This record gives sequence, C-alpha cells and structure tokens, in this order.
Amino acid sequence: MYNSRLNFNNYIFLMAVLALLAFIFNLAPVVLALFLLVIAYIIKFNFSPWYTLVLLFLAPLTTPNVQVDDVFMIGFYIIAAIVLLYDAFKQKRFVRLGKLAIPLILFLDVSIIGLFVARQWIDALEGALLMGIVLLAYVYFVNVIRYEKDMFERLTRLIIAVAILSTIQSILVALIEFRQIQAVIEQSVMSVYPHLIAIPLVVYHIRHSQARSFWIMVFFMLAGGIILSFSYARIFTLMMMVMFFVPYWFLRSTRKGKILAFVSITLVSSMIVSLIVPFYGVIIDQLSDRLIEYIEVQLAAMRVGLSTFTSNILLGTGGLRTTQQVMEEAGQALGTYQNIFLETASLGIIGLLAFLYLQVKKVTLLVRVERGLRYVLMVLFISTVFVGGLFEAVYYALPHLLLLFLVLATAEISAHYNKQAR
Repeated sequence: MYNSRLNFNNYIFLMAVLALLAFIFNLAPVVLALFLLVIAYIIKFNFSPWYTLVLLFLAPLTTPNVQVDDVFMIGFYIIAAIVLLYDAFKQKRFVRLGKLAIPLILFLDVSIIGLFVARQWIDALEGALLMGIVLLAYVYFVNVIRYEKDMFERLTRLIIAVAILSTIQSILVALIEFRQIQAVIEQSVMSVYPHLIAIPLVVYHIRHSQARSFWIMVFFMLAGGIILSFSYARIFTLMMMVMFFVPYWFLRSTRKGKILAFVSITLVSSMIVSLIVPFYGVIIDQLSDRLIEYIEVQLAAMRVGLSTFTSNILLGTGGLRTTQQVMEEAGQALGTYQNIFLETASLGIIGLLAFLYLQVKKVTLLVRVERGLRYVLMVLFISTVFVGGLFEAVYYALPHLLLLFLVLATAEISAHYNKQAR
C-alpha cells in the first residue's frame, strides 16, 4: 500500500505553483533542485509513482527558455533517472516490456538505420533519440505504475495541470515580451498539445464522476484554450471529438436533458466566440489572411513530402528530424510536412509500416480496456493520429508523445488488472 498522508490534489497544485514561480522569477535551478529533494522524499516514504510523474512533466515548465537552462534541465533528468531506475531495480519492478514495446523497438531500429542514409546524421540522430526516450519512458511507466482506483483521475489531473500551466506561461510570455495579439495567438498554439489529450479523459469523468460540475467547467476551459489558439488543425480535431462523443453520450445516458443542455451551451458558446471575434479587426484580418496562407502552405508542404517519399521509398531521407532540411531546400516556410504520415515516411516504407504496426497494437491494447473508458481512449487515439495528424505533425513532439504513452501505459495497466480480476 502506498503512503496516503499527502493529498494528491493539494500536492499537484503546490508543485504547479512552484513551477510557475520558477518560470516568472527565473528560479529554474532552485526549483529543479527542490524537485529532486521531493523525489527522494517520495521514494523514501513510499508514495505513489504519480507524485513523481507530476514533477517529471512539470520540470520543463519551470523555465521560459529550455535552451538557456538546458544544463540544469539535463542534469535534473539524469539525476532523476538514476534515482528512479535504481529504486525500480531495487524493488524488482521491471518484470515486463509492455504491449507496445516491440513496435517501438522496430520504430527505433528503423530510425537508427536512417543514420546511414541521412545527409545530416545529427538530424537523424535526434529522431532516433526521440524514439529511444519514448521507448524507455513507456517501459518505465508500465512497470512502475500500479493499479489504483483513482489512477485515471490522477492521470487526468496531471495532464490538466500541464495544459493550464503551459497556457498561462505562453500567454505571459506573449504579453510581456511582445504585447501583440499575434504573439498571444502564436504562443497559445504551441501550448495546447496537452488539451487535446486531456479532453477525452475529462469527458469520461463528466460521465462517471460525482463532481460533474467541476469536470464540465474543466472541459470548457480546455476547449476554450484550443479555440482561442486559432489553430485550425486543433479546432477541427476538437470538433471531431465532440462529434464522436455527443451521440454516444446521448444514447447511453438517462439524463438526456442535461446532455442536450451541455451540447447547446457548447454550440452557443462557439457561436458567441465566432460573433465577437470579428469585431476585433486586427484579429479577424489576421484570421482570414492566415486561413488562406494556412491552406496554401499545408498543400505545398504535403506536395514536397509526397514527392520526397516517392523519390526515397525504401529508407526515406533518414529520419523524423530530417524533414526540415528537405523543406528548406524546397524553399518552404514550414519545417515539417504538417502530416504525421508523410513525416513518418521520412523513414521510408519500412518506417511507415512500423508506424502502422504501432497503431494496430494501440488498437488491440485499447479494446481490452473497460467499456466506458475504451470508447474515450479510442476517440483520443483516432483524433490525435487520423484527424489532427493529417494537418500537423505535433504527434512527434516529445512532450506530446510522453503524455500519450503515459495514457496508453495507464490503460494497459488497467486492462491487465481487469483481466486478472475476472
């Protein structure tokens, strides 16, 4: 049994406040050192691994410029990894690879092969390191996390904390450094990747939790953050999520009136936003120009990606991070193909097949989860890969991948527990 003397909600709030203060007052080294002490305390007094995971995901948010403080950040993660792995080996926690380890290993192998064909091997190395970190993190997650009744609620609160904190920080940076609406928009676009992962989990809690009012409020906060990011790809992904959730929720619930009211409020709120925004000329002008530019740039990037793939079918251009050089040579403004399938195709047909195999294994994992949770996780999977992934390549951002595989690892642990309990 884990130590329960420290309330998880109070703890995550306190750690998030510390991260925000470190961000504002440039105290990252101090707070990261404090986080290491807290990790030692958590291990010594046998608290749940979720307390440690909170610190690992909040650590990058302690500084406004990771590149400036990269020495401290790298030092933090090296020390934390050594301590956590030593504790895990000491307690003989590593007993399995996990359902997704094999496809991840194949993906890593293809990335390593890409080192030999890439024109800039350092870019290919970055892509290989990305998959290596994800693999190690996933194996750690599935071995260290233990089944707890409130594990999905803790997971959701962790992602919400990352989402809200990253949004607050992005807006602060934009307002303080640039004082321009355009900067606020650009900064908020970069901060909404946790929102799309959190929303399906929040919907699950709206349906199954007693504190529905709280979770509905959180839903609107997260949805509002995505809408105000003015990222067309992510707003479209949000719309598809709502379209997936509403019919299922309506048909399976006895409280159809409340659901209709909830949907109506969502639609009315969206219409109000769409009506108010045009009155701010600087915003609407930018939106109209940006929509046209967005479509043109997206199509141009995809054409480059498809042309490059057909010219390098077997091994591609060498890896996930080699697309920037290809785009620069083609004279394109974007650094990626803005499509995860074309981005994956930079590893050639072999890499694309490894990616598709990984997605198939995700599905076989999720169908084993309990029924109510299975649906929301399938919506999360479909939305992030086959909807949002068609219009942007945020899937391969390291924070996004780590959060996504934390969700998948938690689902795997839940499915394993339910199987044993039958």
